[in-house]
Formats: sequence, structure tokens, C-alpha cells
Amino acid sequence: MQLYYEDIIEGSNMPDKLWGPLTNMDMIRFGSALDSYGEIHQDYDWCIEHGFDNVLLSGPFKQALLCSWLDEVVGDIGYIKKIEVSHRGINYVNETLKASGTYTKKYTHEGNGFVECDIAITNENGLVSCPGTATILVPMKDMDSIEFNFTAPVTYEEFLTKKISAEFIDPTNIYLTKEIIDMIGAMGESYSWPEPLDISAIRRFTQGVFETKPRYVDIDYAQKSSLGALIAPPAYVIRPPYGFWDKGMLGESAIPVFTVPNTTVAVNGGNESEWYKVVKEGDTLTQQARIIDIYEKKGKQRSLIPVVSETIIVNQYKEVVALSKQINIRMP
Repeated sequence: MQLYYEDIIEGSNMPDKLWGPLTNMDMIRFGSALDSYGEIHQDYDWCIEHGFDNVLLSGPFKQALLCSWLDEVVGDIGYIKKIEVSHRGINYVNETLKASGTYTKKYTHEGNGFVECDIAITNENGLVSCPGTATILVPMKDMDSIEFNFTAPVTYEEFLTKKISAEFIDPTNIYLTKEIIDMIGAMGESYSWPEPLDISAIRRFTQGVFETKPRYVDIDYAQKSSLGALIAPPAYVIRPPYGFWDKGMLGESAIPVFTVPNTTVAVNGGNESEWYKVVKEGDTLTQQARIIDIYEKKGKQRSLIPVVSETIIVNQYKEVVALSKQINIRMP
């Protein structure tokens, strides 16, 4: 059923979506689609040895589930424009997750209908582990398609040449040395996908996030549509580079590896992503990441050191298809 802008009532609830109980095989399938095989998200024995109750469901997996759900909400011709999520709790294999949300605001801009939403993932015990917001793009009732083609606020060249440095160094910092502060502005290695996007890669990812939207999985439908070819789901576009752990990179945003002294734990604090153009079968993507901030946040029991990075993703024509930010939190 297609969702139309005119039918949305601000303050009303979005339809819920359930997944689960999610299994270890679900995490392996998702990791395989991204060429990511971290023990914490696949190896039960490793997780138990390191004090966890079971295999952990990854942050990118939960964000991808939210994107899959939003794709279902917006209907066949709607799109996700932006999503921002925080990771505030651990979810394990064998849990059942629920996506839910509320339409908070709607508006039109240049003939398009935009809707802002509050969204969240909750498990069967009521733990809200992944709250966030999203902006979706839905058609008016007199529209039979939407052209998803927007101009990003920065070009690839501007991103590469912009200088970023620390503006203020708090003298009370315990963990942030001058060497760590000097990492602000550091660029990761520019990374181009090893081959153009193909049908098999799209299929593996859609299977990994239970995605069934025709423009991602139905070749005949996609070729007959205004798109002319299968396109990649939005969460796939912002995926980490292949084998990023082996390439001297750290985190889903592929920033340079560095160590904050006296910290032993690193967790995904959250992600923000916005899309500007579709990525079609045959496109080749390049991504570039850099650190834009590092700061120390003093908590009641221990300090947190958020490392904030941003990533630009462009196609073979150097058109910006997506921008994303990630918070990687280091802890003692």
C-alpha cells in the first residue's frame, strides 16, 4: 500500500515492524553481505569469554533494519532522505526487535513531500536500544513517481580541501594528549569499491536485512520503472569498506587507526546519514572519511571519549550520493 503525503497526520503513529527471534545466522548473513566478520557479532565463544551474554547484534545491522522498515513505510515510490540513530543499549542474538515511530512534522519543498519522524528499536523486554529520527520523502496523490536527485551541501573537492582543527583544548582533560587532539582533521585512506555494484551484491544485502522492496529485488520491475535498473538500498550505500579492519582503518567510517592512552573499550555511539542520489547497478563508489572532533565527556563513573568522523560517498561521476557521520566512543 502506497503512503501519500496528504494522508499523514502529524502526531500519529507509524506502523510497527517485528523481527525475530534474531539468530546468529542472521548476523553471519549480514556480515557476509558487508565482508565484515568481527567476533563480537558472530562468535558465541568469543563473546562469552569476554563477558557478554551472547553474540551482539551490531549497530549497523539495527540501523539497516530501521532503513528496511522505513522503506516499507514509504511504499514503492517513496524514499528515505535522512536517518540519525543513537546506540544506547546492547541487543543480543535470540531477541525480538520492534521498530516503531511517530510522524512529527510534514512539509513541502520544491514540490516534494517531506515527513520528519521519531523512530526507535525496542526489544521484547522494553529496552529502547536504538532511538533516533528520520526524514522520509513520500509522493502526493497526483504523483506516480519521485525523482530522487538532490544537491549535497558540499562537493567532493570541497570536502577534501576543507581544513579542520581543534578550536579549544580543555586543560582538565585526562585522556586527550596533544597527539590525540592533533588527530582532529586527519583523513583516512580514500577507498573505491573493488568492482561496480552488481545484482549479486544487492541480493546478498537485501537478504541480510529482510528487504523485499521491488526496486531492490525485482529486476523486471526495476528495469521497467523510471529508474531503469536495480538500485542499492540506502543502508548498503553507507556500508564500511571491504575488509576495513585489515586496511589499517577503524570504525564503520574507515578513519585512521589511533589509540587513546589508557582506554580499552570502543563502542558505536551512533550514526547520522543523508542520501542525495540513488546508486544503481553498475555504479562505482568512492568514500573518504576524516575525524572532525575528539573530546572528553566526564561521566559519573568514568570518562567517555567520543571520536566523531564524517564520510563522503561519491559515484564514478564524483557526484555526492551520501554523507554520514559516526560517533565511536572510547572508554577506560
